[in-house]
Amino acid sequence: MFYQVKILNKKGKLINLLTTESLSKRHWSLFEEQLKPNTKKKNSFNDFNKIKKLALI
Repeated sequence: MFYQVKILNKKGKLINLLTTESLSKRHWSLFEEQLKPNTKKKNSFNDFNKIKKLALI
C-alpha cells in the first residue's frame, strides 16, 4: 500500500503532490525492469586487463 506524498519547499509551501496511483504505477514498472535479465558483462574489469596484457606481448 502506498500513501500520498507531499513535497514541500523549505518554507513549507507545497511543490508537488504524488498520488497513490502514480506511486503504484512507478513501483511496478521499476519492478518489472529489475526482473529482466541483465545482458551486460559482469566482469568487464578483467576483460580490460586481458586486452592490456595482449597489447604488451
